[in-house]
Amino acid sequence: MLEAHIAIDAPATWRDEIVGKHDARVTILDWLHQDECCCKVFVEIEVALGKEETLLEALRSNPTVEDEDLAVVGPGRVKGALSTDECMGCCSALDTGVFQLEGYIDDDGRLVQILVAPDRETVRAMVSSMELHGHNVTLLKLSSVDSDELLTSRQETIIVTALERGYFDEPKGTSLVDLAKEFHVSVSTASEIVRKATHKIMSVYFGGTDCA
Repeated sequence: MLEAHIAIDAPATWRDEIVGKHDARVTILDWLHQDECCCKVFVEIEVALGKEETLLEALRSNPTVEDEDLAVVGPGRVKGALSTDECMGCCSALDTGVFQLEGYIDDDGRLVQILVAPDRETVRAMVSSMELHGHNVTLLKLSSVDSDELLTSRQETIIVTALERGYFDEPKGTSLVDLAKEFHVSVSTASEIVRKATHKIMSVYFGGTDCA
């Protein structure tokens, strides 16, 4: 198995407006290829407190959003699904046999995907599929994944950073908010990554005991 990190410069989409005009942080939770002309995207969006409804209105009026089921789920947090024809490159790539581990928008406005693929041919097919839909794709990293590997590279990077910055100290030397900002993910996503990584480490340390 291979783990691929790719950065995608896509044609103008709803993400450009949300990130550019509303200074929001977008985490892509999943994609669903609905049909030949539509893709459903599951997202979590962080925005300044008090701007949640403004963000929702912007998404609902965006011409690239065909349908949505979004809601304010907490202070500064919007979550749900939207249907669009502007993410077809990303959605069609899933049909090539890759699996998404994570997706987020980086500081340059690019969509960064972390994916798992069985081999290099699948990675090439994935990139070709995206490029056929007008996406410019940059392969940031390609590495082998041992099926017995304890942590994914993303989990390892974040958990090591958390340890080095004193997240597990008392008092804490850093916070989930700080980690989320550094790795361009939502606070809830950072929390889930740290939780899963910690669980894996403790399970191995305690001989496979379920520590969830």
